[in-house]
This record gives sequence, C-alpha cells and structure tokens, in this order.
Amino acid sequence: RRAVAAAERAADEATLGKAFYVLAMEGWWSGDPQHGIEHGRRAAALLERTTERWWLGQAHFAVAANYVLLGDFAPALEAATDALAIGDALGDSRVQTPAAWLTGTIHALRGDWDQGIAAGRRSLDYSSDPLNRADALGWLGLAYLEHGNAAEAIHVLEQSVEHWSRFRVRSVQGGFRILLGHAYLMHGDVDRAGFVNHDCAHSVLP
Repeated sequence: RRAVAAAERAADEATLGKAFYVLAMEGWWSGDPQHGIEHGRRAAALLERTTERWWLGQAHFAVAANYVLLGDFAPALEAATDALAIGDALGDSRVQTPAAWLTGTIHALRGDWDQGIAAGRRSLDYSSDPLNRADALGWLGLAYLEHGNAAEAIHVLEQSVEHWSRFRVRSVQGGFRILLGHAYLMHGDVDRAGFVNHDCAHSVLP
C-alpha cells in the first residue's frame, strides 16, 4: 500500500500496476477474491498502458484466479486466456505455465474435461523448471480427477507430491496430497487413501 501511495504521487503507472497486482494476489491467498478482482483489474488497466507485458500477463492471471474462488468461470476463463496469449507472445514459460494450468482447471471445473486435460498437458509442455512442473502436474491431476480418470490422476499427482516435497511448501503439497487421497479412493484403494490423508494432516497442521 505504501508502494501504491508513492507510485500515485509520482504518476508512475507501471509501479502502480505492479503494486495492485501484489494486492490482487494477496486477495487470492487470503481468501478475499472480491478485493483480489478489484485490485487485479486495476493492475491490468494500468499495465495495459505500459510496456510491462510480463506484469500484465500476471495481472490477468490474478484476476482469473480470484474469479475461480467465486466459482464465476466465464470471466475467469476470459482473463486466463488473456494471460496465456501474452505468455505465448512473450514466449515466457513463467507466464505460460500457470496460465495454461489455470485455464485447464477452469475447463475441468466447468465439466469441459477434455479441454481441461488438454490445457493441463500444454502446461506441462511449457514448464521449464521443477517448481512450475510440480504445479502443472498437480493441476493436471485435478483435471483427471474431475473427469473420473483415477488411474491417470494418481500417476500425475504422485509426481506432483514428490516434486513439492523438495520445496517443503507444506500447504501446497498438502493440497495435492488431499487430491491424491481422493484419487486413491476413487480407484478403490481405501487403505492408501486413508494413509495419504492421515499423513497429510500431520504434515500441514502445526
């Protein structure tokens, strides 16, 4: 917020847009999507008037992610598509990968499973580092899970959980472990589902 105030005094639209992007992501992480959308749209409007295309892509991602929290999938898909188009124009996997897996997640949650899986696989093609790949695998797993394909969901979610274990981000790893537990249960493997969820509770709770 101090950055917003300073950028406004200096009439610095690029910095102001970046600051609003940070506030938009704060809304997503804290579970305040209404403010996240408001800040993200302000960020995108400001950055559209600058040469900061990478940041504009991130602003569109933030808008899309916050709309997903509300279950408002039409504007979410529009913003995610904008982010992916910018990432493709830049050829930057740091924009392409999250925009693709978010696009896939939106399609999957809407019941457009084939499109969701295709976008998730595209996200894997984009991923150029272990962190992006861990995310891409996890969200592709969600798409398979929504489709009812437990075997494929298990295959990619096991890889995602393994990747995330190296980063020690327990909350994110825990989320994908929960999905893995659901996949085991859907596959009829009750024992492994129970073990994963029990282990997940101990790994993410203080």
